[in-house]
Amino acid sequence: MIEFQKEQSALIIIDMQNEFIHPDGFLAREGPKLGFNQKLLSAAVPNTQKLLIWARRIKVPVIHIYTAWNKDHSDRAMPMLIPEARDVKFLVEGSWGSEIIEELTPAKGEHKIVKKSYGSFFQTPLDRLLRNLNISSLVICGILTNLCVETTIREAVSLGYDVTLVSDAAATVDEQWQTVSLKTVELFFGNVTVTEDIMGITA
Repeated sequence: MIEFQKEQSALIIIDMQNEFIHPDGFLAREGPKLGFNQKLLSAAVPNTQKLLIWARRIKVPVIHIYTAWNKDHSDRAMPMLIPEARDVKFLVEGSWGSEIIEELTPAKGEHKIVKKSYGSFFQTPLDRLLRNLNISSLVICGILTNLCVETTIREAVSLGYDVTLVSDAAATVDEQWQTVSLKTVELFFGNVTVTEDIMGITA
């Protein structure tokens, strides 16, 4: 049974950006060549929308995390091993591709944090923001489950936060990767639930 106290909780939405999800984005264009099923990412959008509406309704802080770099990628804090992404200057700050998808546009007053690596805490103000808001419990969704989402969860647990991953509002480009990542989180790092269950706690 998941315990949920909205006064100490925040919703963290990770990397729901055009370059990953939009049909004109990088992963839609290049993903099939890499063996990635980009359509799996789009499947997470409706439930993420539900969570966003829910969080706004019950007045839980919403924090949108996105990845973006300088035009020359000189501030990138992770390997870029896919040549196609290097060549097109993937996720440049201020570009259409780096923007959060229209369906999840941040509302006035919601926090946006840019990250330079996989984890949302690494060299970002996220931890300071959460502590200033007296947040100790995180409801996390977004993409990619096995990369930026799971890395963020590992960081959060190391910093003392309680974590709930919403499995049907998180996605990656391979079904097996999704299964393994969800099991890893459930066994070692936090709660794993689904959208209707987390929303039902405060219905």
